Amino acid sequence: MPPYHPQAHVMVADPNASPLEWGDVVSLLTHLKGTRWLATVSGDGQVHTVPIGAFFVNETFYFTSGQGTRKRANLAQNPSCTLSVHAGDYDIVAEGTAAITRDERTVEQLAAYCRSVNWPVTARGGVLEAPYHAPTTGPAPYDVYEMTLRKVFAIGTNEAAILHCTRFVF
Repeated sequence: MPPYHPQAHVMVADPNASPLEWGDVVSLLTHLKGTRWLATVSGDGQVHTVPIGAFFVNETFYFTSGQGTRKRANLAQNPSCTLSVHAGDYDIVAEGTAAITRDERTVEQLAAYCRSVNWPVTARGGVLEAPYHAPTTGPAPYDVYEMTLRKVFAIGTNEAAILHCTRFVF
C-alpha cells in the first residue's frame, strides 16, 4: 500500500503559511523518541487512552497488544482509533482504523525493527514472542495491529512551525 500520497491542507489562515511535505512527517514519525498515546472507544462510548509502544515502519503505524487488554477489547468492537505523539517541532495525531495482522512477512519485518530498537522479540506464527513486556500488557504472545491511516494532523509547537500546521487526508 505505502508509500502514501495524501492531500495536504494547511490549517492556518496566514499568508505566510504553507503545508508540510508528507516526506517530512514520515521522517519525524520514523525517528520517534517519546511516548505514543493510543485512544480507542468501547462499545458503550467510553474513551480509553493509553501509552503504548508504537512503531512507524514503511509509512504505517504498528503496535502490539497482549491478551485481555482493554485496548484489544475496544478495537474488536470498534477499530477506529487515534495515535498521538510529539515529534520534533510538531504534535502529530493520526486517525484511522487498526486491525490485527497475521501476515507473517509483516510480523517478521516488525520483529526485525523491534530488535533494532532493543526489544528482543521473535516472530512466530503471525504473533510476537518476547522475554519481557509492559506491566499492564501481560505475557506474550502479542498480536500485531496495523493502522490504516485516514487523516494525520501535524500541529506546530513553536512560532515557526505553527505556519506549517497541516492536515493530511488519505
